[in-house]
Amino acid sequence: MYDVLVLGAELGGALAAALLAKRGLRVLWAEHAQLAPGYEHDGFLFTSPPYIVPPFRSWPMVESSFTELGLTTGFQRALKPAGPWQIVLPRHRLDLPNDAPRRLAELQREFGSGGTRVAETLGALAAMPETSDPFFRFLDDFAPRGWLERFRLGRRAARVEGLRSPSPLSRDEPLEVLLAGLVPFLVQQEPAGPLAVTRVLAQLLKAPMRLPGGREGLREALGKRFTELGGTLLPQEGLAGRAVEGIDFEGPQVTLRVRGAEAVYRAQWLVAAMDPGLLTGLLPEEGPGRKLAEHLGGLTPKRLVLTVHWVVPEKVLPRGMGELVLMDGGQSGPVWIQVQATRRAGARGDEESLRTVSASALVGSGVRDAGESGLRLPAAGLERTLEALLPFSVAQRVARSVPLVDGPGALGGAGPRLVYEAADGSPTGLEGLGVRTPVRHVLFAGREAVLGIGLEGELLAGARVAAVVHEHVRKRDPLKKR
Repeated sequence: MYDVLVLGAELGGALAAALLAKRGLRVLWAEHAQLAPGYEHDGFLFTSPPYIVPPFRSWPMVESSFTELGLTTGFQRALKPAGPWQIVLPRHRLDLPNDAPRRLAELQREFGSGGTRVAETLGALAAMPETSDPFFRFLDDFAPRGWLERFRLGRRAARVEGLRSPSPLSRDEPLEVLLAGLVPFLVQQEPAGPLAVTRVLAQLLKAPMRLPGGREGLREALGKRFTELGGTLLPQEGLAGRAVEGIDFEGPQVTLRVRGAEAVYRAQWLVAAMDPGLLTGLLPEEGPGRKLAEHLGGLTPKRLVLTVHWVVPEKVLPRGMGELVLMDGGQSGPVWIQVQATRRAGARGDEESLRTVSASALVGSGVRDAGESGLRLPAAGLERTLEALLPFSVAQRVARSVPLVDGPGALGGAGPRLVYEAADGSPTGLEGLGVRTPVRHVLFAGREAVLGIGLEGELLAGARVAAVVHEHVRKRDPLKKR
């Protein structure tokens, strides 16, 4: 028996599990996927992009949660500046330095007098996240469900003008169109609300910071803190590699059945933090399971992010190539290229002479259903883009990996990141499945909980779930009040 069961390896669930353990609750975390920092292929360790975040102080409630866990100082030391952003257009190549005077000079060098207007637009965009900060200093039910939640959230949102500010990016300027094309890589909603540009994109253009190990590195740190705080993690010794077989609802209790284990695990609360389709497959077909499955099916996948990793010697990278490259891929859309250190599987340090170049593009969600054959053509297109950007690199390539083929797929963090078609959402971009579900004691903290504000939304969902569970447990058990 536990106070709460956390199922899934998404970051919202990882944060919720750690926070609830810190607050003295008995927590079982059944990850249903390996909690390794990435996946192994051809002797190398690959993680899933993106690898950049803004400074954590840009996310007030997220920073507060990490401070509670005692992780803020460590993350501040681990985050290193990334960039500048490099832009590759058919007729232009330029850097976008964080420093405004240098950025103006670079834009004027490349675009002449037209560069001044672009610099003014980017300067205005960089200042926009501060106008929405007051709204995110408090936890709400993101995304809102029910008329009361929507009413409360709408009333508070009306007092923060920055939530409704439109994107300043022009649809006629190629550079600004390319920057706007980066949004689907950052949020999971299309079309996205204005916050996707005025908050998410603006923060990363202003001060991109490298997140060591990407999403998996952050999840690993939260998992380590969770176990240090006394939480129980599955798989554990004797259950290694065994996944959850099913979920049962018995009165007010939720039960997890683990494949190959005689024991079952029960609690009053279940926090789900995994792909909705994967979760649906674990639910009973009737009763609460049916209601929950119908709720999880409320999102329509539209596109997914396809990534190709190349491991190459550092010497083959073009001179002056940085860590963040945004490239116009023509009819295939924007290509986001990130360069990071390479790590061999089982090794602690990085390979000094090697670099991992990760190229990502958006493709239709249907290619995943076609398997490896359906992915072959778009993956080949991405590799042609890399060949054009890195001449003569193929002959010296050390390794190649496509996460959707070589990685753990939908079960792990290296699985596909889907972009969903928005339907009847609020204009701010806070839409999604929300943390509350039709089943009272089942909460959701997966990537789909809040679609329109990217990684910040995932972590806010985890913090909100932890707050809801903790408050209810304290009311039920006076011994836990503190």
